Amino acid sequence: MVPSCVFFQAGHGPENSIISDPMTDLAATGQSSGPSGEASLYSTNGWWVFSGVCFIYLFFNWYLQTQVLTDQVYYYSLGGRVSAEKLTAFLDGQHRMSFLGYIVAPVVLLIRMTLVSFCLLTGLLLTSQKLSFKTIFTIVLFAESAFAAGILLKLLLLAFSKDVESLAQFETFAPLSLYSLTNHSAIPAWLTYPLQTLDLFQVAYCLLLAAGLRYFLRCPFKKAIGLVLSSYGVGLLCCMIAFAFYVFSNT
Repeated sequence: MVPSCVFFQAGHGPENSIISDPMTDLAATGQSSGPSGEASLYSTNGWWVFSGVCFIYLFFNWYLQTQVLTDQVYYYSLGGRVSAEKLTAFLDGQHRMSFLGYIVAPVVLLIRMTLVSFCLLTGLLLTSQKLSFKTIFTIVLFAESAFAAGILLKLLLLAFSKDVESLAQFETFAPLSLYSLTNHSAIPAWLTYPLQTLDLFQVAYCLLLAAGLRYFLRCPFKKAIGLVLSSYGVGLLCCMIAFAFYVFSNT
């Protein structure tokens, strides 16, 4: 399954009835909400974009299950703490249920994009600016390409230069993040997730969100960045604090 701690990352449902409408409208109208007379990336069929992102996540999920987090990795990591019978039973059950990873990945992606869209919508409402949910969801959908690029980088590194021998080694694998610049052994457990979340792909994601808001609102880029940080940024910060507090209180 695609590793994801929270919906904002990873990063990223049952709310298909909410989400299907924006993408269906986008496919049907060619995203007519943007400024007229300008050729735009946002006129691309949203279903193609969503399908491409899902394919990247699903392929990464398949690669993890078959090439990275193998039975040998689990035996090496847990063999000394769990009996061989229990570990074998656990791995057999995981193999039987592995198909769920391919179902959960698109669902988590839809939920995450919906949550981010609501964050941006809330920020716009609080600043007396208006965009339809369909337009906001379109911006979020195209910004997701930043996280997809991060997944591709992880895939390339795992395939050609990173040998994972234990679960702990995989859990600390966060390229281009603040965590990768630190001494892992000196970082408390509650601080691991925030440092792994703050990476270059998160920055690129915020910039793409701001670029979409600037395009549709016809506002300065600096103002669009402020809107992203005061809406999505606040939501992400709350999520990191909540997760850090949960880990801290259980360690």
